[in-house]
Amino acid sequence: GRKAEDGRIDWSQHAAPIHDLVRAVAPPYPGALTTVGGQPARILRTRVLDASAPARSPVLAVENGRRVAHCGGGGTLLVLELGVAAHSEKDLLAAILHEWPPTSRSSRAS
Repeated sequence: GRKAEDGRIDWSQHAAPIHDLVRAVAPPYPGALTTVGGQPARILRTRVLDASAPARSPVLAVENGRRVAHCGGGGTLLVLELGVAAHSEKDLLAAILHEWPPTSRSSRAS
């Protein structure tokens, strides 16, 4: 069976395999796991927005009113559903806008 860690996002990858992971662990599974602003988060639905975007440091941003993830291996995702254990909408927005990329104890993003 699947374990929760099977759904952990490796943000150093290209957008396409990250999108495939999100689809594979979407509900009824728990979703793809990451952290946003130091808080556990689940990405439940994405769409590849730009497969040809160049590789760069992973960044989650709000652009034109949309949550967008620029992936470390290239490509950009539109994050359609995101679940963060935030106490309020203000906390969620602060997490998205100010504290990305996700942090981990290892050298790779979680």
